[in-house]
Amino acid sequence: DIVLGAVGGTTPLTGVTINSNTASIQDTSTTGDQTYNARVSAGAVSLNAGSGTITATNANNDFTGAVNLAGGTTQITDGNALTLGTLATGALTAASTGALNLGSGSASSIVAASNGGPVSQSGALSVSGTTNVNAGANTITLANPGNDFTGAVSVTNSGANDVSLRDVNALILGASNVGSGTLAVMAGGPITQAGAIAQAPGAVAATFNAGANTITLANPGNDFTG
Repeated sequence: DIVLGAVGGTTPLTGVTINSNTASIQDTSTTGDQTYNARVSAGAVSLNAGSGTITATNANNDFTGAVNLAGGTTQITDGNALTLGTLATGALTAASTGALNLGSGSASSIVAASNGGPVSQSGALSVSGTTNVNAGANTITLANPGNDFTGAVSVTNSGANDVSLRDVNALILGASNVGSGTLAVMAGGPITQAGAIAQAPGAVAATFNAGANTITLANPGNDFTG
């Protein structure tokens, strides 16, 4: 095993690459890319790559505490549940095998897949690009009142599992396929869509609340079964 203690600090390294064995890491700060091809084991940890990329996509990774991420394009995978902490990233791809908590903070885009658990958040998320969330046969709860999704938000789940979305401003819904649970969408501005929305057969209610603003869901491919 490779044990990587707190790295960087007031004089960050230019980058980190670990290719083999198992890396047990603590807080790591660099001015360039961080690449963990090896299996990573960590508790609560902060990875700060400046403007560099962060890549930790080994399917057997095990982050047992909240993971704070700061960098450019960021890819992180956990073989179990994954809890993200504070985000300040470029394009973020997060995958777990179990519950996925997207934490709070900002990203230029988000692609998230839980592969066996619900998707949630611990605080407000600000996403300047698109957001794509797939929870499989589980719930999706992104209902923090401070969320600000500038790009289209696409959601996918199945079964009798609820989906809840909220945005402090306008909300654009991307192409979405959801299960038979409740679909609840709330926004502080107009609600529109950039792709068709389909509920599974026999779904319960779909509710859209835009306050005093317009709701325009006129895509001919929409299929609301609740």
